Amino acid sequence: MIRPLVAALCVTAVIGTGGCSTVRRVFDTTRTYLGTAQADAARQRVLETESTLSAAGFHPVPAKRAAELSHVSSLPPLELSYYIDNGRFRYRFADPEFCRCVFEGDQAAYQTYERLRIAAEKERSDRQAAQIRREADQQTALDSVTALNPLRFNWF
Repeated sequence: MIRPLVAALCVTAVIGTGGCSTVRRVFDTTRTYLGTAQADAARQRVLETESTLSAAGFHPVPAKRAAELSHVSSLPPLELSYYIDNGRFRYRFADPEFCRCVFEGDQAAYQTYERLRIAAEKERSDRQAAQIRREADQQTALDSVTALNPLRFNWF
């Protein structure tokens, strides 16, 4: 899909004043920017999760040596999992890429984390609903102004 697009743009650029190399540079720059934006969004989600884990009572255990980092890398990355230690549930969240640590917590920390996560999810949902309502109100206001204007133009 992308290669035909670049080829079509190159033909257009060669016919015009640009050049195929210019189109490729612009395309590569755009692709790099979008990849960086996606990485930034992923990093932001991890930071939010780690912040919520810390607020809930999870403790980060950094991997300082190669063996510790190997252990962190062997765990499911960026996923909350549990194990049983002396008959008690223990929870962990391994982050081998960003903080190179494991967040460890007990049952109480996990319950607090779930409560905080659900509250944050509800807040995000409420914010999105409010944004949709604002946009609908703005569109309604624009439609009413356009309907009352006797000199309105139909552009489309």
